[in-house]
Amino acid sequence: GIHPLDELDHVFCSSVVGFPKPRPEFFVHVSRALGLQPNELLMVGDSLENDIEGARAAGWQAIWIQRGSAAHDLSFITQLTELATFDER
Repeated sequence: GIHPLDELDHVFCSSVVGFPKPRPEFFVHVSRALGLQPNELLMVGDSLENDIEGARAAGWQAIWIQRGSAAHDLSFITQLTELATFDER
């Protein structure tokens, strides 16, 4: 089957980049590699600390994938396929 990540032009893995999330160096590396400003980037991740808080601290937008209950006031989706129709809540 087709995986949503198959359609992406760039995928950055922290183990390949050399800096683990939520370290700022990871987010700076990705910003520079793409030639974009932090506020132009969106992190979609399932780790509140590593993905969401790290991205927001770096000035990125962030959407949290919560595969369980959604009892938080953050932007969230429950599966990656929802990203295509995401409307910030």
